[in-house]
Amino acid sequence: YIYSNYSSICVKKRSNKNTYIRVKDDLKIQKIKGIYNMQDIAECEQLFEDTIMGDYPKYYLTEKEKELADLNGMYAQRSFQMFVLYGRRRVGKTTLLNEFCKDKESIFYSAEQSNDKLNLEKFSSLVFQFYQESNLEPFSTWTNALSYINERQQEKKLVLVIDEFPYLVRKNRALLSELQHLIDHKLKNGNLFIVLCGSYMGFMEKEVLGSKSPLFGRRTGQLHMKPFAYKTAVEFLDKFSDEDKLELY
Repeated sequence: YIYSNYSSICVKKRSNKNTYIRVKDDLKIQKIKGIYNMQDIAECEQLFEDTIMGDYPKYYLTEKEKELADLNGMYAQRSFQMFVLYGRRRVGKTTLLNEFCKDKESIFYSAEQSNDKLNLEKFSSLVFQFYQESNLEPFSTWTNALSYINERQQEKKLVLVIDEFPYLVRKNRALLSELQHLIDHKLKNGNLFIVLCGSYMGFMEKEVLGSKSPLFGRRTGQLHMKPFAYKTAVEFLDKFSDEDKLELY
């Protein structure tokens, strides 16, 4: 249950003790609001009234909803963010990011297994389309591209997602150092929320998150996304027998 009272939110846990937890931290409030996709405090109040007076609420938290709430909590902070998301294919990384971006200003670029020049040209086209610019030459470097976006977003937050990030780095090994220099000298004081996403876990852990990576210490958050646990997965299989549920999982 969730109950709001002006600047604070109480969470009532369904447990033997039936206790309340008072949440005063704004970030945690944003996480709670993010989980339920709530726009304002009044909606929290209404949910509390509905659930206390009615039946057991149908709202439940899946692992993916918690992950979305964490992202929304980071977004609520007024500071530069660089979030690293990785995990094997088909676990829901792109779905999570699409859900996160759907109500926010965002640029979502999926890198391709081509050369650096073609990726930069396609990224440039996406950026110019977002800013409704035309007849401009593609950026000559990734530094120029990211600097341009950072300057355009001085007054407003923007989510910049680079999916399949390892494809870019494998074609341009200097990109990690370029990004490090940009963060240290420009981006850290801006409004960008950068998400670096990749499916090659070994690469992401070593080249992006590792202690020898140029980006070490620059990330503000990370998530190793894993498949649904069995308990969560079977909630989508309610018409199957227990044996079939196990076999399908």
